Amino acid sequence: MRPDVVELSVTDHGTGIPEHERTVVAGDVDITQLTHGSGLGLWVAKTVADTHGGSLSFTETDDATTVTLSLPRAA
Repeated sequence: MRPDVVELSVTDHGTGIPEHERTVVAGDVDITQLTHGSGLGLWVAKTVADTHGGSLSFTETDDATTVTLSLPRAA
């Protein structure tokens, strides 16, 4: 934990986020009619991160997926 960053993490113990959706949200793959996500939540979080100089990261374990939104702390 860093004092200059605020982090919000959400953990899901379901089936996780499919790899093809994570790569599109992360910007590793261009959005096309055939490659896009199925919901808006990750897109909104990614837009907030990009707009405010933060980041969106994904962590997977055998039984959970965690998405973390990290934003610089306001002065």
